[in-house]
Amino acid sequence: MSNIPTKREGEPSDLDPKGAVATFTRYKRPLIMRRPELQNGWQLWSSSFLTVFFWVLWLYIFMPLLSLLAWAAGLMIIYELMLQNLPLSELLHILKVYGIGIGVLLLLYLGYALTGYLRFRGMERRKPAPEVSLDLLAASHHLDMETLHTLQSSQSLVLPDELLEQMFEKRH
Repeated sequence: MSNIPTKREGEPSDLDPKGAVATFTRYKRPLIMRRPELQNGWQLWSSSFLTVFFWVLWLYIFMPLLSLLAWAAGLMIIYELMLQNLPLSELLHILKVYGIGIGVLLLLYLGYALTGYLRFRGMERRKPAPEVSLDLLAASHHLDMETLHTLQSSQSLVLPDELLEQMFEKRH
């Protein structure tokens, strides 16, 4: 006798989709996928995060492929419309004109970058942020000095909701 359970006639098989639903309907709680309003906040946020993550992953993987196909199709159209029946002398003339245009743009961009480099060479335009006194820091977060020192000296910190509300409440 084997340890493999056998199915009786009329009992749903593992491949029967209604069998899986029938198995879960024995429980008192309905399935969350059938009643999404039963999801708690963590489940809603995690499912939303996973959905966004996989959409971004899909775009990251497949959009460059679509872009490559569009680029190849564009090259084919350009070849058919502009270059297919051109004699070699006209093709060389077009390449020379486009080359001059690209060269002019390149010189303009390099000239602009060189001008900015020469103009601001040796100058430090960024200034460090001003230091904030402990009194001003405590006042801006609605804390007393003792609580501020305790918060600053902690390595790891979990703040209760009351303290967070006190620190970030709007006062006029």
